[in-house]
Amino acid sequence: TKIPLGVDFPKPSVDGTDLYRLRMFAPPGTTRQLRYEVTNLVNRAVVVGTVTTDLPGVTDLLVPKLYTSVGGVSAVTGVAVGPVSFQTEPY
Repeated sequence: TKIPLGVDFPKPSVDGTDLYRLRMFAPPGTTRQLRYEVTNLVNRAVVVGTVTTDLPGVTDLLVPKLYTSVGGVSAVTGVAVGPVSFQTEPY
């Protein structure tokens, strides 16, 4: 599910200038929702919300995955990933 985060989360135009933190929580069991919090660590803007559609099945195994692209142009892109942690209670 794509979620517009607003003007405080612009598309970067220079590599290495933006830093974001993403937190997600999906309650165990058959509850079909995903809560998220995205923080822009440069300007301290925060967006929170809940997704209830287009979610995987309750028994599906999920793993982190990253993707980067420059939109079909042959150029170098960069992605840096900090610590990744998993917990069983809300943030």
